[in-house]
Amino acid sequence: ALESTKASELDLEKGLEMRRWVLSGILASEETYLSHLEALLLPMKPLKAAATTSQPVLTSQQIETIFFKVPELYEIHSFMVELVEGARMLRHVFLFTDLLLCTKLKKQSGGKTQQYDCKWYIPLTDLSFQMVDELEA
Repeated sequence: ALESTKASELDLEKGLEMRRWVLSGILASEETYLSHLEALLLPMKPLKAAATTSQPVLTSQQIETIFFKVPELYEIHSFMVELVEGARMLRHVFLFTDLLLCTKLKKQSGGKTQQYDCKWYIPLTDLSFQMVDELEA
């Protein structure tokens, strides 16, 4: 019985390690995605300004096509404030294809890449939204 307990503990530990590894990979790819969105925002602003001049580099329509929804995507890559027992907490929220993940940014030390603590998550199948008028009632 002792050997089977040790084996199941090892399996559990392996499973947790695998989850950590997968999650760190997802977070790394999310950070890369955000840095690419930031990089796209840099040339977009001067191109938009030039579009209203007599010699635009790109037309407003071309800019809208090339940079379609980039500012909006950058903005929603949701951080947000969560109300926890009356206190406001800064959170970073990641939307995946099947999961909404709420995290807290860990304190940085020695130039490490950003690391997050998972605060909560919810499968999208369990997610429901309330309309503003329902909340006010």
